[in-house]
Amino acid sequence: MEPFKQEWEILKNKRWQRIKKFLRYCPSRATLQKHFIFRKFGSLFLIPQLWSFAYKPMRNAYYAGWILTWCPVMGIQIPCAILLALVCRANLLVLIALQLLSNPLTIGFMYPMEFYVGKWLCSWLPFPIAFIEQANLHDLLFAIKSGSWGTLIS
Repeated sequence: MEPFKQEWEILKNKRWQRIKKFLRYCPSRATLQKHFIFRKFGSLFLIPQLWSFAYKPMRNAYYAGWILTWCPVMGIQIPCAILLALVCRANLLVLIALQLLSNPLTIGFMYPMEFYVGKWLCSWLPFPIAFIEQANLHDLLFAIKSGSWGTLIS
């Protein structure tokens, strides 16, 4: 056996050991099938690509996860991730993990940036729109941080 090939096999085995160590803490497919929500939608969640760590489902999960990260759907990212995983045939665990990781990392600069880009785009419209002034931006960011969505809607 060539040294390079032997080294590759060792790295491949180490990779699988890390994956198995991670999967030890994840619920099994049988445990998920017993849950009442999964009993109703069980046939959807038995798609092999949702649980596969092969290249294509992982690639789809990364692409869909990073796109969903920049969508302003804070609070419903996990249900959106589940729907995206079903549509894109992506790995469900990776897609949800990306959303859980990206929530605290992106909210601090993403929403103010989206506010200013939206304000700039609305300035090009031919009809007037009531803008949120700089003084109200602080209240808006506090509402997002504290999770009071009623403040945002009203």
